[in-house]
Amino acid sequence: MTISEMHHLFRVIGQVKGLQLVRAVLPESIDDYLNAAIMEKCRSVLIQNTSTAFPDKTTNRDNPTSPYNALRTLFKTKTLNATKQVFSKIFSATDATNKSSVLAYLSVSTRYDKTITNSDTIIIEEGNCYPCRIIEPDKISYILNDFCSKPSKEYPCCIIESSTTDSVEFKIYTNDNETPKVVISYIATPIKVNHSAKIDCDLPDYLHSEIVEIAVNKYFQSVGSTTKQVN
Repeated sequence: MTISEMHHLFRVIGQVKGLQLVRAVLPESIDDYLNAAIMEKCRSVLIQNTSTAFPDKTTNRDNPTSPYNALRTLFKTKTLNATKQVFSKIFSATDATNKSSVLAYLSVSTRYDKTITNSDTIIIEEGNCYPCRIIEPDKISYILNDFCSKPSKEYPCCIIESSTTDSVEFKIYTNDNETPKVVISYIATPIKVNHSAKIDCDLPDYLHSEIVEIAVNKYFQSVGSTTKQVN
């Protein structure tokens, strides 16, 4: 569904609910309501996919958002080079992507590539990947000093630090094992729709109607009107 079709559907649904009897709405305002609805839908999908089946239990196993669900068009992966910090056992990888373009980080993994020499040709083949446990920065000291859960090459840990700049730093703990590559997966921030610039929604088409309905409801809430109040 294009942005023009979403605007048309917005006015159709709003008209059924009495939009024409309340006040006129400009295309720029419709864009604002649609963008708010898109972000709300993305947040609700993230929450639904990370909620646990038994929240009252001790074991807390969060399920990462699958790239094949409602946010599959926003699923991204990126490979970063890791460097060892001076006088430290920490390996650091920096993502220079604008922080505002990342809605949520899903996973971090270390990758050990293999170098194969064939005659005069050097081939780099992707090796094993080991998923990192993402730890809160204030709790990493407990993990490092825990005999049972401290990090290793096969079971690395990671903390994510975001500074005032646009870059995001991933600190990898592998018990001083070399970490050449870091693979991150994340959900990108949905693009902001714009009617005048012809920028369409980048979520799957089957969500567009639901997004428009959410936007219409937001409009009626903002003007303090409901269907029952319209004669």
